[in-house]
Amino acid sequence: MAAPPASRYGPPVLPAAPTRPREIGLVRGLLMATMALCLVGAGASIYSLTREVTAPGVIVTAATVYFAVQSAAAPAPLARGSRWAWVWTFASTLMGMASGIPVIATGLDWFAMRPYVLAIGLVWTVLYAWLLGALSTRPVRAWVFA
Repeated sequence: MAAPPASRYGPPVLPAAPTRPREIGLVRGLLMATMALCLVGAGASIYSLTREVTAPGVIVTAATVYFAVQSAAAPAPLARGSRWAWVWTFASTLMGMASGIPVIATGLDWFAMRPYVLAIGLVWTVLYAWLLGALSTRPVRAWVFA
């Protein structure tokens, strides 16, 4: 590999490193908020499993733990522009949005007994929709796929 051209008055001039877009910071913040919500959900699911073990409870616990692990593992590689982290986060975001829809339906059905379920489903779905929008912006895609 050839050395960069020497300047007439000093050391060689290196090309400037590309600057990370600020939208990456937004994606990282949304992932941290998602991780916090998932950890609270996993704790609540584990607590409910201590009282009665059910198949839906085990599935919900496994899903929230998966989303928490994904949200904790992806921000640093995304900040470096890693494609695999972007693809993993994008796929998990689609799954997160899809899993929020049944929570909203359950919250509407249980609204008289447990109105907080609807609020959790709405916050969950809006958070993942916002993350999907942030991942799909032109600066983020340019940073990852450059």
